Amino acid sequence: MSIKGMADKEQTDKHLHTSNSLQRNESQYKSLFVDNHSVMLLIDPETGEIKDANTAACQFYGWSNEELLEKKISQINVLSEEEVKAEMLKAKAERRNHFIFKHRLANDEIRDVEVYSDPISIGNSTLLYSLVHDITERKLTEEKLRQSEEKFRSIFETMLDAYYEASLDGQIIDISPSIELISKGQYTRDELIGSTFDEVYFDFADRDAFFSEIKKYGKVTDYELRLKNKD
Repeated sequence: MSIKGMADKEQTDKHLHTSNSLQRNESQYKSLFVDNHSVMLLIDPETGEIKDANTAACQFYGWSNEELLEKKISQINVLSEEEVKAEMLKAKAERRNHFIFKHRLANDEIRDVEVYSDPISIGNSTLLYSLVHDITERKLTEEKLRQSEEKFRSIFETMLDAYYEASLDGQIIDISPSIELISKGQYTRDELIGSTFDEVYFDFADRDAFFSEIKKYGKVTDYELRLKNKD
């Protein structure tokens, strides 16, 4: 084979190798990004322009790929610039690598989202690779739980009867402030929390009877016992 022929073959082999590498990269990109079931965006960190969006993103936001590529992330994120900065500072303080934002869909519905974003090099550009999770239902559940806890705490703090929570070994985990009235000021709530009922039983046999009732019936109702004050 002539020198020219060898050079042509080498050039052809390089071309085939490059072509095969591109095909593999495109296949991997399609598998990891385009066809991924998670919502994914590629964003220009300088301009905020959306450079690419996978199929799941189009389905979630309700815009076509072409429509998303005409937008900036600021047109989807409804938080103000100040609120975005505050969320980023909060995430940094809590040492977490994700952010909580509110994103607008094509139908103007607002969804709470959790965004994981990291820089990624593509060609000569550095873009933000953002993974978006819809956490709207989780946020609603958390808010309902918070309201429920506030309601319980309000009742707990103002009820006239004594309410307490204790471990099976008798250690008081929490007790309502009304205990201070019931004990005529001899016991404070703070000093009782962490102590055990052993210290306030007048007759320790009452404790054994108490647990006997629970073991037998699964609960205790209208159970009478004597507790002692400090005097």
